[in-house]
Formats: sequence, C-alpha cells, structure tokens
Amino acid sequence: MEAIFNVFTRSFGYKASSSHLARSFQAESTSECPLFALLIGINTYKSERLAKLRGSTTDAEAFAEYLKNHLAVPVSHIHLLLDEQASRSAIIDAFVSLRDDPRIKQGDAIFIFYAGHGGEAEAPSGWEAGGKGAKIQMLMPQNFSNEPGNEVPGIPDYTVAALLNQIAKEKGDNITVVFDSCHSASASRGNEPSANIIRRSANLPPGYVIPTGIDRNIWGSSGGTRGGGVPPGLRHLGLQSYVLLSACQSFESAQESNGRGFFSTSLLTLFRTIGPDKLKYSEIITRLDVIPNQNPQCEGLHKDRHIFNRKIVSPAQKFYTLRRTPDPMKLTMDAGLANGLSLGAEFSVYSRKDIKSQHLGNLRLEDLQAFSATVTFTTKEPFALTQPAFAVQSKPGVKEALRLYLNPPNDKALLRLLFQGGTEESLLQHVRLVDSAPEDAHITISMEKHKVVMADPSLARFGKRTQIATLVPNTHEVARTLRSLSHYFWNLERGDNVSQLVNSLQFEFFKLEKSANMDLQFAPVGPNLYQNNMVELFVNEDDLYGIRLTNKTGRDIFPNLFYFDNSDFGIESYYTTSPVGAKSIQEAPLKKGGSLTLGYGSGGCAPWSYYLRDGENLDVGFLKLFVFTEPIDMSDVPQSSPFQSSRGVVKSRAVLERLWGTLVIPVVQRRPSVV
Repeated sequence: MEAIFNVFTRSFGYKASSSHLARSFQAESTSECPLFALLIGINTYKSERLAKLRGSTTDAEAFAEYLKNHLAVPVSHIHLLLDEQASRSAIIDAFVSLRDDPRIKQGDAIFIFYAGHGGEAEAPSGWEAGGKGAKIQMLMPQNFSNEPGNEVPGIPDYTVAALLNQIAKEKGDNITVVFDSCHSASASRGNEPSANIIRRSANLPPGYVIPTGIDRNIWGSSGGTRGGGVPPGLRHLGLQSYVLLSACQSFESAQESNGRGFFSTSLLTLFRTIGPDKLKYSEIITRLDVIPNQNPQCEGLHKDRHIFNRKIVSPAQKFYTLRRTPDPMKLTMDAGLANGLSLGAEFSVYSRKDIKSQHLGNLRLEDLQAFSATVTFTTKEPFALTQPAFAVQSKPGVKEALRLYLNPPNDKALLRLLFQGGTEESLLQHVRLVDSAPEDAHITISMEKHKVVMADPSLARFGKRTQIATLVPNTHEVARTLRSLSHYFWNLERGDNVSQLVNSLQFEFFKLEKSANMDLQFAPVGPNLYQNNMVELFVNEDDLYGIRLTNKTGRDIFPNLFYFDNSDFGIESYYTTSPVGAKSIQEAPLKKGGSLTLGYGSGGCAPWSYYLRDGENLDVGFLKLFVFTEPIDMSDVPQSSPFQSSRGVVKSRAVLERLWGTLVIPVVQRRPSVV
C-alpha cells in the first residue's frame, strides 16, 4: 500500500473527448498491425442507482489514443463503445465480433478494456459462486435496470469468461483484459472519499439476484461448464486463455478523480514510458505507481509473457551503436540518460540496424551517463562482436526514483547544464527522462529567460500553480535540487508491496485539547478525522493533532511516521524507532494487541499543527507510515526543503529488508472560509 502519492497527485493530466478522438483518428494508418482492441467506457448509466462517473469514457479514449499514436494500431482495429453505445447487447456482440472477425489471425494480440461500474449479485439457487457467501461479479452495462418489467441485468463474470474462452478457441491465447472497476457492494456504501474521488462500484439493492437462465446460450456452449453447474468467478475460469489486469483486490475500491481513473492512468503512464515489447505482465504490478488504497492484480497462466506476447513492438525501434573499450568484458554504447535509459536495462545486439539481421548476443547496462552508457555481457564469455554492431533495448531497467520531462524533450544543452561534472554523475543512476507526456513525469524542466524553471504538473489538479522553483543555470545548484527531489519521491514511493500487515493496523487521527486532569498533557476531542482513506481538516494554526495506532496483526511492530510536504518537498519525522545496537534486544513500541499514541499520551512525541502559506487556500501533504517487524534505521529519510536557504544534507539511501508494508494518508488542509 505504498507510493500512493504518485498516482493520487499525478493521475489526471490527459483530457479527451469523442470529437477529439474522431479528429485524431482520421489519418488512419494503413500498415498491418496484429492487434485488435475492444475499449468500453461508461460514465452515465440509465439507472439512477448507478452513480454518474466522470473518467471512464476519458480512460477508454486515452487507451485508444495510446494504441493509435504509440503502437500504430489502425483505427479500424479499435472498437470503442462509450456510454449509450455500451448497452448489454452491444458489449456481448462486441466480444462475439472479436471471435468471428476474419481479420484476426491465430496468435494476434487482442486487448479488451472496461472502465465503469462493477457489481455483485447473489448466486441463483443451484449455482456455484466460489464457496459459502461468495457472490457473482458483474460488469454493469449502460442500460442496466432492476425496474420490474424492464430488467436488464449486469454481465456476470462467468458470461465474460465464457466469451473470452470462445475468443481464445478461435484466435489463440494472446488476450489481454484490463478492468478498471470494482465489484464489492460494501465498498460503495456510505459517502465517497471526497468530493473529487468517486468509486467505480454499483450500489445494488440487498439480495439482488440475476435471472437463473441468463446467458445460457453463451456459457452453456462454451465448454467451460460441467454437469449443468455454473463455474465460479471470472478470476478462476479460463485464465489459461488470457491475462487479466484488474484495478484492485476484490474487497477494495477502484477509484477515479478529476476525470481519470487511478488505475487506468497509472497503467497508461507505464505503457507510454516502457514499450510493450520490453515489459512482462508479471512486471507491471511492481512497476506501477502505487495507487491510494488499491492493490492492482495480475492473473493468468501466461503472465510471465511479454505484453501482447511480443507481437506488438514500438513502431520506431531505436538502434544504439556499440564501441569497444580496453576492458574486454565491457562496451560503450552511444546512448544514455538522454535516451530514457536506466540501470539494469538489457539489450539485444545485431550486426545491422535490423532485428532480422544476425543476433549476436545480449548486454546489460551497468553504468549510465548523460549521453553514453557502459554495458557488459550477460554471459561469462564475450560473444564475437562485429564492427559496427548495434543494440536494441529488450528489457527495462530498475524503477527510477525521479522521472523528468525536459521542455523541449531531449534538449542537449539543458542536459549538459543539468548533468555535466563528475561530482554529480551518480545522480544519473536514479533518474529517468520521459518524452511521452509532461504528466508522466514527477518534475518538468525548461529554460526560460536564462533561468531553469522546475514545475510539478500534478499541482494543476489542485488548482495550484505548477511552477515550484526558478534557479540560476548553475550545474551544481540544479543537480543538488534534483538530488533532493529524487530523495523525496524515492522515499515516498518505496516499500514492500505486502499489505496484509498494514491492513490489520487501525489508524486514527484526532484533534487534541488540553487534558483537564494532567498539566501539559493532551487528549483527543471529537471524531476520528481519518475517514475514507484520507484526513481532511480546516486549518487553524493553534489546533493540535495526534494519532493512535492499534495493532491487530498478531506481530510486534516498529512503526516510523513521516510527513511529506507536497509544496516544498521537505520531509519531517513525526516518529521513528531506530535500532539501539546489535547486542541488545529492542522492545517494540507497538505490541500485538496493543496501541500506540503519537502526539499525546505515552507515545513520547509532541503534537503537531498545520498551516497554509500566504496566498494559499488549499494544500495537500502526505503522512507515510512505515511498518517493520524489527527496528530499522530511518534517520536518513528527513530532509529540509531544497528551496529554502537552510538545506539539510541528503544521505545515501539505505537498503531496507524485512519491510512489511507502508500506508500513505493524504492530509487535505483548507482555510475555514473555503468550501
């Protein structure tokens, strides 16, 4: 449950419309492309029981634009169903069309995307839904209705699975399915997390049951049933035929904000920055910007394949020239940070600038500079190298700490300014340049009026000015700032993806007041302010706040809590538990079954307050809770703002082990007069 900030604040830069899409698709590619797509996005539903969404159609259009503009997929290969077009019969007919399309050959890539509401229904009598209490999951068509006499049911998971199995039988198992929706009815009850966040889950009436014989003509002939029973669940049927990428776990909520889905945007950012021919399905989840309170899932027998089974490659293959060095095990490659490379990337080597030419071997990127890189052989013995020889990237490198977008992209003069000088060369190992879109980056950099201008594109969604700093064009000053920004984002986004421990912690955030019984002591007053996975408060600089953690995990816990300031990129320590020495057994401050109070009580740290800067009516910061089962030294995490005169020293990053999970809590701060 970490790295929530990156998606929560960076998800919503792209805006599209049907008319824009139609215009951009008029100049259709005529080249053959073995990829066919069905994209479904529904914002407005016929039934008043299904809340109006804002980002589903935009998500579908964004994927269509990606397929056309990044992968050169012809518009005739893209079937787009938006709002009223996505009726129940139209969705089912679109699946059947994929099965029957004579243009689609065995093994061609098929991409199916759905953004909209999901739902759950009681299993009709005699149906197997995956155990006692389990329910049938559904995709909700635009014309869904439970009005007596005009019923239009959802599309059950077994119907979707049967349709996918039929497609696979005719066209092969190179099928990718992406669902940006959630199904849990409990996830949709109550208020939305905030005015800007909407859940993609249908609030159906209690006891809602789908008709017994619905879609029997589909699943009854799919070969996926036995003895007349209905098989349980989309997640358990036919996953040998397709790879399923879903927005969250079954008990979580798929969310959208400001006209974009969190999961869809995070997935598109990844696809745009790393070509599908370089990325395996199994690598997607670990490389995604982690989403607030969503844990995306990847399932399927073939999840260790490359995306689209390497049938689709980026249209423009980039070949980099290789040169020998005095070290027989190392080569120099004429590409570096400016080409968007990162450490650990792997390359296939060819005798000519043609992937059909002789394949000589494979290399791995070991050291990175601005315009060149050192690569090593992946085998113990070097292979024979022709002169010249050319490398094509075949696998992405490690996930970067900081993504930069240069305006204009790949401005060599700006790159030299940023990275010339050996003392700052190590910074390159943790930075990645992206040239796909500014919103895919953490920070954008441009040169204006002889000044280096840095901006955070995510601030636009809060109605805030995106420019964060103007610096003199001094290499060391700019590099020092980038190093601090890299430290900020890396610490905010790092951690273990194992969330079971965090899910068993209770987090409460309270306003405090002086206790009547003890001098200089505070006690909670009012309700728990941590609601719907965030804290929202009206700022009064005299107000003080504290936290209570309750441990329901069955393990003793060593917590560490930090506040990440999204305005000045400083990191403040609220609570840490550092090791006392190798020979001592340190007592855990948060014992199993117990609780720990921070800011009041016996927790041993002072309460804290919040303020808004002059001219600001809204700010968003992030509390990040690190959870360990043993004490870990995190003294290197805090830092002063890189834009203040008193700047802290950023230490090298420590390698943390036995990291169980993290929790990030957005803290939205408003002026009392601002609604």
